[in-house]
Amino acid sequence: MTAIPWRAACRVAALAGLLAAPAAAAPAKHVVIGLSWTPQAEHCGFYEALEKGFYAKRGLDVTLQPGGPEVNNGMLLASGRIDFALTDMLALLRLRVGKLPTVAVAAYFQKDPQSLVAHPNDGIATLADLKGHTILIANAQRDGFWQWLKAKYHLDDAQLHPYAFTAAPFIADPHAVQQGYITNDGFVLGKAVPGAISLLLADDSYPNYANVVMTMAQTIATQPDTVQAVVDASAEGWRACIAGDFAAARKDILAASPSMAPELFDYSMQQIISRGLVGPDAQIGTMTDARWQAMYDAMQSVGVLPPGLDDRAAYTLQFVSRMRSP
Repeated sequence: MTAIPWRAACRVAALAGLLAAPAAAAPAKHVVIGLSWTPQAEHCGFYEALEKGFYAKRGLDVTLQPGGPEVNNGMLLASGRIDFALTDMLALLRLRVGKLPTVAVAAYFQKDPQSLVAHPNDGIATLADLKGHTILIANAQRDGFWQWLKAKYHLDDAQLHPYAFTAAPFIADPHAVQQGYITNDGFVLGKAVPGAISLLLADDSYPNYANVVMTMAQTIATQPDTVQAVVDASAEGWRACIAGDFAAARKDILAASPSMAPELFDYSMQQIISRGLVGPDAQIGTMTDARWQAMYDAMQSVGVLPPGLDDRAAYTLQFVSRMRSP
């Protein structure tokens, strides 16, 4: 039997040791997700995914960056300062009108929380009852859902009064209607106007998705595994939240928003769950071609969006169609 030279034997032994040794873990991919507003219950799924390690187990080191009235997530995405951002369908389509190549990869609110709030006993039970009433709407929404609402129910711009993010005019006028947010209405306005009626636009076929995760087209092309990991982990976080497992997210959100009453967080979560904003388990994060087409057609027909926009370029279904359960 031929002896193996000593140096060759050493090389063989070293190679065998390398093959047997466990591979070094790849460093976690750092990802920044820009929130749509300051931290609140509407961000539960993302905080739950962070605190429960759903992002980490998919190789992500995630930072959730608060938004606010002065934060432009579209520009932050384009400049590379954040990697993903939360928005809504209409806002993203408007970015596409501005030639910014942002793309939706998932939608975690199947229903937009936008609402209108009316006084009780004023003859308003549905959106069809709004004729003749003063309607307080912010300028940003006058060229948004108001145009859809006006066309659908033959309302008039003469009904509009400015909404300056104070409820005082609504409280003072027992016949006024004010824009709202279904996750806050009863807690905030319900105290001042007991029995106030909240009318959810989504329950009357307003097709806007909210809590939409968007990123740049280049990120999708160059980092598809990262995009899939964000979509999957966020869905897992939202799945926990709507099942009532949101203690970790609640703690983080209240710490990040010290002015928020814990009771408001609890009320908002109750509304998110009871009104089905996220949708049933099978729909968490999902989007459809039909829904995007419906939103574009609705807003193009009333002049909010221009004709000829390639709305199909504004989103991709490749990640929600491949969502993997934990």
